[in-house]
Amino acid sequence: MAAVVQDLLRRQPGVDVIALLAKSAALALRQTLAGAVVALMLSGGLALAAYSDGRARRDLSALGAWARRSAAGAGVFRWSRCRSNRSGVATSCWLALAKSSR
Repeated sequence: MAAVVQDLLRRQPGVDVIALLAKSAALALRQTLAGAVVALMLSGGLALAAYSDGRARRDLSALGAWARRSAAGAGVFRWSRCRSNRSGVATSCWLALAKSSR
């Protein structure tokens, strides 16, 4: 509910706003079953979004770790700088050519 209010204040309404309106209308018209179905759909969607977010974060972290190992192991590239978001996931990295030992 708080996220819906924040989205409205930022003028970025989403599907949650439609679900909230449908749930409110169902309750106002005393259609409790319809309101419960909408609430169930909304909570299921939020759970699915949280699951997919966690899975994507884990997979991207693994991909970044693999890329760093592969680039460093080949001796061609070295990582110069990486930026991370609040969750500690690397969002952008720069590769630089490794200095030749010749």
